[in-house]
Amino acid sequence: MDLEGRTMKKDIKEMERMIDIINACSMDITSYGDISYNLLVHKENSSSDLFKKINTILNARIHLKKKNTFYVEPSTGKNLSDLLSEDDLDNISFLAEKITHLPVRGRLYDVLWLYKKPRQRNFASEALNAFSSLDIKEDNWYGYVKDVFYRALYLPKFTQEFSAYDVIESKIMACFHETNNPYLFCEMADIITSNSIKNEDDVLINKVIRTFIYKSKKSKDYVSAYRCLTILYERYKNDIFQGNGDHKCQLVNLYHARLLDEEGREYQGLHAVNCFNESLKKYKASKITLRGIFDVDEAITALKAMIRKEGKHAYESMAIIKTEPLDISVEVNRAIELVSEQKDIIHSLYNFCFIAHPVNKKRMIKDAVDSIRNHPFQSIFPSIVTDRDGRVLAKTNGVEIDELKDEDYSLENIIIPLSQGFSIYISLQIQARIAPALKQICEEYYIDYKVIKDLCEHCGFIPDSKIALFSQALHFGFEYNFSASVHLLAPLLEDIIRKILYDQGEYSAIIDKNAKSTEVSISTLLDKPKAKEVFDENFLFELKMLLTNNIGSNLRNAVAHGLLDDDTASGGDVVYLWWRILRWVMLSVVIGHNEYQELKNAPVIEESE
Repeated sequence: MDLEGRTMKKDIKEMERMIDIINACSMDITSYGDISYNLLVHKENSSSDLFKKINTILNARIHLKKKNTFYVEPSTGKNLSDLLSEDDLDNISFLAEKITHLPVRGRLYDVLWLYKKPRQRNFASEALNAFSSLDIKEDNWYGYVKDVFYRALYLPKFTQEFSAYDVIESKIMACFHETNNPYLFCEMADIITSNSIKNEDDVLINKVIRTFIYKSKKSKDYVSAYRCLTILYERYKNDIFQGNGDHKCQLVNLYHARLLDEEGREYQGLHAVNCFNESLKKYKASKITLRGIFDVDEAITALKAMIRKEGKHAYESMAIIKTEPLDISVEVNRAIELVSEQKDIIHSLYNFCFIAHPVNKKRMIKDAVDSIRNHPFQSIFPSIVTDRDGRVLAKTNGVEIDELKDEDYSLENIIIPLSQGFSIYISLQIQARIAPALKQICEEYYIDYKVIKDLCEHCGFIPDSKIALFSQALHFGFEYNFSASVHLLAPLLEDIIRKILYDQGEYSAIIDKNAKSTEVSISTLLDKPKAKEVFDENFLFELKMLLTNNIGSNLRNAVAHGLLDDDTASGGDVVYLWWRILRWVMLSVVIGHNEYQELKNAPVIEESE
């Protein structure tokens, strides 16, 4: 027997082992990942590359709501076409024919349908028949069944096997009407809407969704209510072309606003403020013709008052995090929602750049002053701040309450509570919004360097000579290499700020008696009168707190002198600086010219007043 024959025999033996392992998997296993793990456990010392390829297929991701899409490898974002050879596809065809485990069988045939040339309709038919044989259960929907059903609704377009399509639709509609699980109901409403399933009257479907929203409101299940309100809005929006949907969309938004207001009044602090801001945003978007009918202007006035009231509690709610962790699950879910399943990567990045609120300087100072007033004994004595090595970073004099009566008090006297409040605030923004949103984006997309470079090329303030370096600094963040990012970003920022001020007539160098020119430090640059004119005061405040504040991370000095360690180089201040500068870049691109002021009405999340 020649070498080729022996190799083929060995491959068949390996494939038969895989067939036995997969077919032995219980149908109670709810995810492709669990099947993949089971396969790896039984791999033993096999030298076959096919084990790895099949595991890649089982773990591959596909965009559920994009019809013309392909499977991608999660770790790299590569299309499986780059990983599967013709020999691999022939082996997969051999496996698919003999595998009886329906989810795996269906996925393998779906891969064959997508990648084997020329395309064969029978592959799509086999995938559809396998997928349509599965049932929806509470414990399997978020596993492989969700993926399976979204794909099954798309495949009949090519197979013409509409009986299988009807089976899928019937199972979805049955679950929609019968389930008592709020999450599963929302999922069914979503798949019905996104796939335009119309085997029932739209009026009836809308009525069922509205009834669910009322029940969710009554049980205070706001997350489910908000999701179905969004779905209902999309359903009504589809009627706009017939001239029926716009008014209904407006009513949905108003109801959504009222519900957010109601939820906010059950909480205090950050969560309440966020609810009120979201409610305010929806009220402001309502048409003038409806404002009088539904007392919208009065509601807006009341919300602004509530925002100011609860803003005072925000700092206090942050202060108890050390002993009682703040429930940020709602914030996390909203952040993920804003960036997930967008039209394309640019829309997802756009939303990501506005996922969190930048720091409000005036509010931050007010909170610091209130903290001193509420805890006077903590502030009347001088304070010393040291680093972990015992080096003195800053000294502050004690503050008497009487010194805080006027608005012209020195920030130096409140720098410790101010720095603490700043650190807590950005930490919450990262945990509740930035980090989960970043994770979601990186799971859905492979963020190519070229995408970031293209943004930087359209940004008004980055010099042509710095585009590649600046792009690399931002791209490192999407690879979670924040250490490399900050070591590029900090000095680049200093140079860009210097150039911006120079273009505005602010000379940034000192000339000595020998006519030798020396550039001033970043801290001096940020204190220049021209800097206050050019930059938004909140942005300028953030730059100072992040780059030059001795009590804080003092990132520019830490980078310049090699003071960052493995932990601090990927800490919260570094992550926030990266996101804040990415936001600045996006602002410049969105506005369309060389703009350094903060956008007054953020496109995704409205700034707090």
